[in-house]
Amino acid sequence: MASYNFQKEVKVYVVYSNTKYSIDVSSIDFDQTFAEKSYNQRTLHYQKNLFEASIINKANPATFGFTMPLLKDTDLKIVFDLLVDYQTTQINLKSFDLYIETGTDVFKLEECVITNGSFAIEKSRPLSLTVSGEASKMSFFGAVGSVTIPGSAYSRAAALRYMANPELAVTLNSQSFKNIVSVSLELQNNIKWNPYTTVHNALTATNAATSMYPSTYVLTKRILSGSIRAYVTSEKRTGELAPQAWDSLAPLVIQTGKDIGAGFRGITFNGNCTFTNRVTTGDVYTQNYDWRLIDNPSQLSSILSYTTGA
Repeated sequence: MASYNFQKEVKVYVVYSNTKYSIDVSSIDFDQTFAEKSYNQRTLHYQKNLFEASIINKANPATFGFTMPLLKDTDLKIVFDLLVDYQTTQINLKSFDLYIETGTDVFKLEECVITNGSFAIEKSRPLSLTVSGEASKMSFFGAVGSVTIPGSAYSRAAALRYMANPELAVTLNSQSFKNIVSVSLELQNNIKWNPYTTVHNALTATNAATSMYPSTYVLTKRILSGSIRAYVTSEKRTGELAPQAWDSLAPLVIQTGKDIGAGFRGITFNGNCTFTNRVTTGDVYTQNYDWRLIDNPSQLSSILSYTTGA
């Protein structure tokens, strides 16, 4: 009887710099498509050839996405580092290989790049990070038991320490926020794959293995942005923080995690931003501060950091 692959059995591994990291995910999706071009077969002598033929010799970039918890320990910090940090030698993102193991099979994604990271900041849920990205090539690596995922295993902590019911502190233009409804924080890494189609490779592509796959990319733009939603109360903020106002240069500090202050563990953003503030109506009136980072640090980790430890 055939064995099936189930989402609930999935194990995910990030392999970077010869180290294999086991990543706890609540869900994962991945995919890659091939580009097809069709051409007309109908001629003067073959009027009935109404169905077009096709050429398939090129693969589009693969895509992937998963959600993982942000722990107090360093077990999963590699994903945050790959989202935020530049390569050592150039202003480009670090790439890695991703392996997805089910109860039956192992799939591989090569030259992965994280293009989006969204932090879930909710008092009722543990702190988590959802990432999505692109990769050069997706392939079937082999059956479980017949292949070995490369890399030295990263040592995991004995017990998982989630940041449930995370604390939250927000300061904008040196004013502390109260009556916060929600906070969002998202990083976008816009990349562009270099042209990878050539006449020679197109002629030699006869199957999936010999198809043309993207191999190199450049980072073209980064956007770090989010919003702060708070109730409109009788205690109004003044100046640029007043309802229906804006500011093109304002320091913003967001901390979310556990034990804010001494012994803090979690996510910290500390940079200058531009923002607009708009009032929204409903059963209870709220105001949304939609902000975007305008600083250009040499390393983004100096502004957006993930603190772990005992």
